[in-house]
Amino acid sequence: MHGCYPANIDKIREIARTEGPGAAQEWIDENQPSGEPYVGATHDEPHNRLIKVSDATQGLPVDTYLATVDLLDTQFGYEVSKVGEWLHANPGSQLHHEMEQRRQQAEQQIGRTLANLEELYEKKELLEHDERMLEEKLEHFEDRKEEALKGDFVDEVDQHTGRASILQMTANDIFPSITADFYSMESLDDLKGDGHLSDLPEQEKAILRKKWKLYEQWKDRYADAIEDKVREVKRRLKSVETSIEQTENWIKPYVQTIQQMEGDPEAKVSEMSDPYMMEGYSSSVRGIKVICHKPVREAENDEGEDVVTHRDVVILDATHISLGGSEQPQSPGQGGEVMKINFKEYVVCEHVFQEVFQPQIDERKNEVKRYITEYVGDDIAPDIQKHTDKEYTPYDPSFLDELQRRLLFWAGKGDAYYHVDPSDLREGLLGPKFGGSAALYISLKYDVGLYVMK
Repeated sequence: MHGCYPANIDKIREIARTEGPGAAQEWIDENQPSGEPYVGATHDEPHNRLIKVSDATQGLPVDTYLATVDLLDTQFGYEVSKVGEWLHANPGSQLHHEMEQRRQQAEQQIGRTLANLEELYEKKELLEHDERMLEEKLEHFEDRKEEALKGDFVDEVDQHTGRASILQMTANDIFPSITADFYSMESLDDLKGDGHLSDLPEQEKAILRKKWKLYEQWKDRYADAIEDKVREVKRRLKSVETSIEQTENWIKPYVQTIQQMEGDPEAKVSEMSDPYMMEGYSSSVRGIKVICHKPVREAENDEGEDVVTHRDVVILDATHISLGGSEQPQSPGQGGEVMKINFKEYVVCEHVFQEVFQPQIDERKNEVKRYITEYVGDDIAPDIQKHTDKEYTPYDPSFLDELQRRLLFWAGKGDAYYHVDPSDLREGLLGPKFGGSAALYISLKYDVGLYVMK
């Protein structure tokens, strides 16, 4: 990772894995020395802008946010992902009371649904077990594993004959060796003439002849029966899996409602001190965080493959305030609204992106699955783990590795991730070097019909 210098990759990884990717992003904001790949602003210029739109009626401010997301996606080619959202109503207002009722209803509905989900998961596990067992037995027929087939016959058929089963005869010392004798048979000829079982008592041979004929008949019919059972189990398993998927999708909005209303307590407390939020009015404040990213550089790695080395990342931290009307303070949405969008733009190497921004996207995408998995007590699969659940191993370079890194740094060279001035890779949506008119700013004003002065 020589090309990532002078970014402190290991420090970023440590914070991301121990405190979370959001904390790592905050560390980047607070530690942005000039020339770092993840800022790209010369002379430590701030890498953020604020757009604030307010109106006496509902509509335009929200349209501004929607237009921004749409422009970043369709016009500027960014991949757009919402990674966080919370909603809070003015305490003591009618709206706050209604939202608390909605939350309670959502919690009750989630409780009932998760109980049904737990039953479905149990059915799924049982059916998967049955499927594995049946397919294993089917393999015995396909591979003609005679000893395994005899075992299936003894376990599935013969043992149900009670005292007449060869297992019971062995256990009751009637014919102590009859089970072993049956397993050693290859045909009825083993009981005749010079067959290796010809010396057995006639009574035992008579029983073995009967058992062997039943075994041969069972083999002729059982393969088809097993195939039918496998198809039936697969059909039932598919039905249960579909029910689980539909139930998880159905419960998703209820879980997200709870998550939104819980949100970040510190963020909600700070926003409730906003001068727009007057006591007694049914006003609400909503926070939304969006991560937008696109590749801005590719290079050939040591294996000769083209890999993305740097990305331009735009963060939207939006705050939407919907005010109660002055004539009807307890009626939500009757007054104006305010939309404040704080933009931050970064240029980061792929290593930083995978530690700081991609985990935030993944955690949001998997939050419902993780919520359900934790509820039913299952182990959380690696693909839906939080970033802080992943193992962190500090980077401990050898003396020679560190010497090489420093020499490359002094020589202005590096691996595929090296770039002379990563700040040149910036898309510049917020303005060239954050000064003058900005592409996104101008496009947004045209898109929502605001006055364009420059």
